[in-house]
Amino acid sequence: MLRLTGLLTLVAACSFTAAGGPDAGDGTSGDDAAPEDGTVAVDAAAVDAVAVDAVAVDAVAIDAPPPCPATYINGYRYVGTQQTWRVAEADCEDDSDGLTHLVVLDNDAERIAINTLITSLAGTDIWVGIMRDPPMPWVWRQVTGGPASYLPWEGDQPDNQSGDQQVVTLMRATGLLRDVSPGTSTARPALCECDRRPPTNADYADP
Repeated sequence: MLRLTGLLTLVAACSFTAAGGPDAGDGTSGDDAAPEDGTVAVDAAAVDAVAVDAVAVDAVAIDAPPPCPATYINGYRYVGTQQTWRVAEADCEDDSDGLTHLVVLDNDAERIAINTLITSLAGTDIWVGIMRDPPMPWVWRQVTGGPASYLPWEGDQPDNQSGDQQVVTLMRATGLLRDVSPGTSTARPALCECDRRPPTNADYADP
């Protein structure tokens, strides 16, 4: 919009006289003289530039990403209900199509901040958006697609102790990750995240 306003101001600032070009003042005629009827030639290139800039401004407004749901504070929503991993992921995804999912930890700073948050809420361990499923049973993937690159496991994890530990929880006591079973016996709260990374695996084979 600033570019558009600047161009309009520039055009308005140019003074034209009937005797010649802009501020000619020398009374010359010929190519620089204005038509006898007093009309003034308009710089077509400048007009086109204004039109192009106007389209660009409109496109920015139209293409702006949709906002996160109002229930998300600083990009997160805590879900205190005890749920299985699959139900929790579906719950998060339902908040805003293509924008929300179970939280995917990206670095130490985010992990520590989240663990501080759930501790302040008197919460317990929470589900996070990491899982594995056939046909690649030991490739941990994030719900936003691709292998999980940040996996701060507890010292003896992952151990697949029960033989079906295919999903991941953030342990409040340690602030680290542990693999657990996805069934109802491990139901727990969750943290949803809105970062405009669409979930890519809405239907999982086993979890």
